[in-house]
Amino acid sequence: MAGEGHMNHVNSTLQKNKKDLLDRKRLFKNKQVYKDTTTGLKFEKISKEKLEEVKGKIRVKAKRDKKRFNLIMLFSAILVVSLLYYLFKDFSIDFTLFSRQR
Repeated sequence: MAGEGHMNHVNSTLQKNKKDLLDRKRLFKNKQVYKDTTTGLKFEKISKEKLEEVKGKIRVKAKRDKKRFNLIMLFSAILVVSLLYYLFKDFSIDFTLFSRQR
């Protein structure tokens, strides 16, 4: 039959790809990703009051940044809408071109 060599090549390629994929998965699992390792970083211990103070500062800064972002987005939206309005306020389409009556 015609095409048997082609189909044999396709089947062998698919089997090889499947084997390679399984080998890669096994290799990944054997790496140190799943092993228990600790980093060399040492963090200093601070009191709960100091921690709450730092968290408060972070929250205040996040709130300020969010307000600033919302304000910028509002002004940019107003700017875009006004630009579009001024660009297209004199734009008119003569719809008689599209009517069926000629």
